Amino acid sequence: MTTAKVLNQNGLGTYYTKDAIDKKLQGLNAMTYKGTVFGDGATVATLPTTGVQAGDSYKATADSDEYKNGDLIIATGKEGADGTLSNITWTRVPAGDDVDTTYSFSVDGTTLKYTPSTGTATTYAEIVGGNELTANGSGTTITINHDTSGVTAGSKGLNADATPSAGGTFKVPYITVNKYGHVTGLAEHEVTLPEADAGYTWK
Repeated sequence: MTTAKVLNQNGLGTYYTKDAIDKKLQGLNAMTYKGTVFGDGATVATLPTTGVQAGDSYKATADSDEYKNGDLIIATGKEGADGTLSNITWTRVPAGDDVDTTYSFSVDGTTLKYTPSTGTATTYAEIVGGNELTANGSGTTITINHDTSGVTAGSKGLNADATPSAGGTFKVPYITVNKYGHVTGLAEHEVTLPEADAGYTWK
């Protein structure tokens, strides 16, 4: 408040400046319900962009790109000389029926499921094998196994140096692999050396 005197006049008393009045009006006009927005029968089809004052509020009656049915939407920003907002920021107060976004995850065999805190389990993804791999689930664990190739574990071929003699034999391993580099066959073929010719000695 400011007190002023005009020459040759009595005291004008106490008065408010324009800025002080604007601030008081803003305080009194904290929030004004303007009606509904979006949806059939709404007060306005979309949120207004002109003539909006701080505190103007709308209730959404249908979903839009940014808002959900039931949201309260409140205008905020800096007021111009005419009391309206030049740059409007719409503040969203979510409705109480927003979709639950808190989830827990669980394993069902080889399937990964998620469950909202108020809902039932829903399949999120299934872990499957491929290219000689198999997925197996047990409890809360999914294990990726390397499939067996059907080859009996063991070794083939000589396990030490050897010197075959004329007419002797030795075995050569025969290995089969698939396109993934997995051994799918393991066998041995026997090689027999010819007998020594007359006058020739094997060394």
